[in-house]
Amino acid sequence: MRPYDFGFPVRPAIRLREIETILKKTRVIIPVPSRPTLIGLIDCGKLEGRKVEGVWLVYEDSFKDWVRSFQPEAYTLLPTPSHNRREEDRQGVRLKRAA
Repeated sequence: MRPYDFGFPVRPAIRLREIETILKKTRVIIPVPSRPTLIGLIDCGKLEGRKVEGVWLVYEDSFKDWVRSFQPEAYTLLPTPSHNRREEDRQGVRLKRAA
């Protein structure tokens, strides 16, 4: 089945409540920022969104870009020596900043 054609480009938007749920389930940021903090991110332009009929919406691409902006892409996985392994490091790897 073909998706509905609005006749103009559509930017998918996510309710702010769903953003909170996604952050909580994925543990991207612990603790999850408060609702006023997330609204502040919209107001200052770090997240693109708006309030429509009393519901805050965030554009999906903006949310993904924001999460990507603080991910450690510059890190590489290296074997961890057994004498230096932390308890939470169960996979035998450690993070090291790439040169």
